Amino acid sequence: PEDGLPISHNLRLHFITGKEIFSSDETAYADIKQILRQQDYLNDSVLTAIAAGEMPMFDTLKANADSLINSITRIEYPKNDTTVLYPFFRTLKNLPSSGQLIRIMHYGDSQIEDDRITSLLRNRLQSRFGGSGAGLVPASQLYPYGFSMKQSNSENWNRFVGFGKLDTTIGHRRYGALASYCSYIASGSNPEKDTSEAWIRFSSSPYSYQNTKRIEQCRIFYSQNKEPFMNEIYQDQTLLDAEMFPATSHLNVIRWKIDDPGKDILLKFKGSSSPEIYGIALDGRQGIAVDNIPLRGCSGLFFTLFDEQLLAEMYRELNVRLFILQFGGNFVPAGLSNYTGYENWFASQLLRIKKLCPKAAILVIGVADMSVKDKNRYITNPNVE
Repeated sequence: PEDGLPISHNLRLHFITGKEIFSSDETAYADIKQILRQQDYLNDSVLTAIAAGEMPMFDTLKANADSLINSITRIEYPKNDTTVLYPFFRTLKNLPSSGQLIRIMHYGDSQIEDDRITSLLRNRLQSRFGGSGAGLVPASQLYPYGFSMKQSNSENWNRFVGFGKLDTTIGHRRYGALASYCSYIASGSNPEKDTSEAWIRFSSSPYSYQNTKRIEQCRIFYSQNKEPFMNEIYQDQTLLDAEMFPATSHLNVIRWKIDDPGKDILLKFKGSSSPEIYGIALDGRQGIAVDNIPLRGCSGLFFTLFDEQLLAEMYRELNVRLFILQFGGNFVPAGLSNYTGYENWFASQLLRIKKLCPKAAILVIGVADMSVKDKNRYITNPNVE
């Protein structure tokens, strides 16, 4: 048979034909030598070395300007209405006079891990419109990457995510703007009464942009602590301030001002009941903040599943004016004959975001090219086309 014989659900036996033997291969492949060469300089091993402060030195590569220009894909506007982003552009233009801090939240799958793409966008925007800092980050990172900022924490932190395989013991949907929350566990014999301590340290990375290294304020978003807890903030081991926060079941924000933006920041938490921490915003005091929110294995279908009130309150406090959604790659291998269901589901996420954050614009980045093996050659996955 032309399509081969199925051996199992993911294995098919093909037989070579006379035409394939005697005809020349007319498949034209793109020249990716330069891309492969760049990957020798930036891969997971290198990123791990960066996090450990052991980055090896490489010769600088000069980019080909013509190649970069040809690779630019213009934004496609709904019904060709280019004015849909005008409100966002006006907000950017007025930042110097308004003095406010606005935010872009870049959600995506593993393609944007370790601040890929986001870091460049953040630096370009902050250099032009003002602003600084690394943006909103979780209390405990899933991976030890540290290209833009180093983060370490005590071992008694737990991280709970609101996508993929969920923890069935959690009976709520309070995952917040990062699609996850963190809490620390008590180490004593009586967790309900014993006081426990947890810490988080943020250090600048020698490989990050200068704007990212400058943190002028720290905001901690939390809720659901059954007992009061103490929060302390240090810079280079010097205690700057400390405060006791009462028990609460509502979203609250701890606000610390940083007078020396270039130093390491250490946060300590003490109490018998850990709050749910939905994120820590490390920003400037005005200008623009850009968050990198990588969700490995996610297809971006969680906004409609989370607690609406919590999300709306966080987005309002963060003053989000643009969402960038970069998903779809994890859904391509599904092998569906029709992706209308995913399209409709994804569209419902956009509607939910607009409901939660009416002043914000939304920019969707489509799926990148993905290959699949067809007999003895690689072709673009038909689900991408």
